[in-house]
Amino acid sequence: MKSPDFIHIGPGRTGTTYIFKMLGQHPGINLPNEKEINFFNRNYSKGLDWYFKKFPEGGLTGEFTNLYFYHPEYVELIRDELKDIKVITVMRNPFDRMMSNFMYQKRSGSIPPNMSFNEALEKYPDLGDQDKFGIYLKQYQKWFGDRLFAGVYDDLSQNPDDFYKRLFNFLGLDTVQLEGVDDKVNQSVALKSSVLAAPIRLGANAMRKLGMVGMLDNIKNSSFTRSILYKKAQKDAVEYPEWLRMNINADIDRLSEVLERDLSHWKK
Repeated sequence: MKSPDFIHIGPGRTGTTYIFKMLGQHPGINLPNEKEINFFNRNYSKGLDWYFKKFPEGGLTGEFTNLYFYHPEYVELIRDELKDIKVITVMRNPFDRMMSNFMYQKRSGSIPPNMSFNEALEKYPDLGDQDKFGIYLKQYQKWFGDRLFAGVYDDLSQNPDDFYKRLFNFLGLDTVQLEGVDDKVNQSVALKSSVLAAPIRLGANAMRKLGMVGMLDNIKNSSFTRSILYKKAQKDAVEYPEWLRMNINADIDRLSEVLERDLSHWKK
């Protein structure tokens, strides 16, 4: 059995599927079939032996679970159980990440497809919980030090070659040429028909229960599937509530301080 060498803790909507696909091309990396094992948040009671069996031998290997970032108690478990683990996270403009998540929730059927952002924010207040990234990241820096890679989504989208060069260096690997490095994975799309939302969600949940997570990921990210079911999402003009705008802007200041980088252009 092999323990993971690194864990990508999220958060979601920051290119994690894209990074998973790119890292999987490196000859020195051997990833598990499941992208999100959710061990420390959902399967911890099954024990470390169950967890370690998920990882293939030969090369570096790791887990990608987006939900860890939002829960310091799970990240603390990672720190305590995996003493030498390297941790990866990517920070994105919280306003953009929030809207990307909003579109994703509509696409998956969790939010009605015709509901506006402000209506959804009132009914699903967790949608606006975007003001703690700086707080969490500061804590994770204290816990992991130089074993934490805190990337920025702007770099990933604008200069992916340099982003992966730095990430491979962090993992102790040589840089390699990546295919599809300029592709956009999980870009904002919408269902061509809203009636598809419920059956797609039910089918996906059934596959997860059957342990077919790897197959589900392949289907979701297939260009054929996306061309048949989805269209490019139309971005509606959004007027953010003042309380939300102020809270997120304050967290952007915290992120700027933690990352030692001016992110004021993210503010609204």
